[in-house]
Amino acid sequence: MCKISIVTVLRNSAHIFDKFIDCIASNMGLDYELILVDNHSRKDCASFYDYVLCKHSLQDNVLFINNDKNLMFTRAVNQGLEKSSGQYIWLLNPDVYIEKDVDKKSVDFFVNHLNIGIAGYKLVKVDGFIEHAGIWEEGGDHRGRGELDGADKYNTPECCRWVTFGAAMFTRDLYIKLGTLDDKIYPHFGSDREYCDRAKKSGYDVWYLPYKLIHVYGNSCRPYVFDDLPDYLMENGKPARKIWK
Repeated sequence: MCKISIVTVLRNSAHIFDKFIDCIASNMGLDYELILVDNHSRKDCASFYDYVLCKHSLQDNVLFINNDKNLMFTRAVNQGLEKSSGQYIWLLNPDVYIEKDVDKKSVDFFVNHLNIGIAGYKLVKVDGFIEHAGIWEEGGDHRGRGELDGADKYNTPECCRWVTFGAAMFTRDLYIKLGTLDDKIYPHFGSDREYCDRAKKSGYDVWYLPYKLIHVYGNSCRPYVFDDLPDYLMENGKPARKIWK
């Protein structure tokens, strides 16, 4: 068993993929596997993914799952979870770039806080403004969004209501107990909330960690066009507001 399974969903992500992989290759300090789930990217993107992995000599660390259609974020994440083997599972969007030793600091925090199940991070855009620093209130916005980051900004670990799964770590024990995310909820961030609530009901804590990750693009948070949703969501989908209690 490796220490960390990184699960990343791709969808026409060539423009951010090289830097994402460079950050993984350069900044991971613990042993890991990288599980890439491609939601039917264009052929030119798929070829570029192969090129980048070869350039960074990561072929042996990578499991690539190719979907023949776009299954949307949550179902693709679940595919990665089901193939993961790490003691810790790290969900990372391809537009989130990790900094050195964040993996080690995160695992150390888990080891020293035995009741923790899920941890999220401070996401900061390239212009220095905060995108996410945890969420505390029912239906609340991302704490710190739009504020300029600084030494005094949300730099203390705290238990919170939920965190975005664009960058979140949780334990294998939690995954074994809770299973996969609810892929019938849309927009997909509703499944982030629901999984955090499920973890809390099962006795786990959800933490915000002040370790900074760079959120360079943000297209993973674009609004859904409901006419383009897969059939399984159109027929069975549960709007996020109905499960947010």
